[in-house]
Amino acid sequence: MEEQIVQDDNCFCCGRQNSRGLKLELHYPEEGKAETECTIPEYFSGWKRMTHGGFLAMLLDEVMAHSCISQAITGVTVDIQVRYLKP
Repeated sequence: MEEQIVQDDNCFCCGRQNSRGLKLELHYPEEGKAETECTIPEYFSGWKRMTHGGFLAMLLDEVMAHSCISQAITGVTVDIQVRYLKP
């Protein structure tokens, strides 16, 4: 039996009910696309004035999920690989 994906508004990235979450506002400029803005708190830094790469990958994953949502598709990431060219 396939498990259902349930949106409970507690997502760390976009959930409004997560008291420690980012509460990102995502916008859909057109079907299949999503975008957001995020001011990254200093406590998510890797080194001085650098955002931790894992945090950036999480944001990328969230926006990719919302690009699916903009097409009424739900799913979860099975695999993600991010290569950073420079800090």
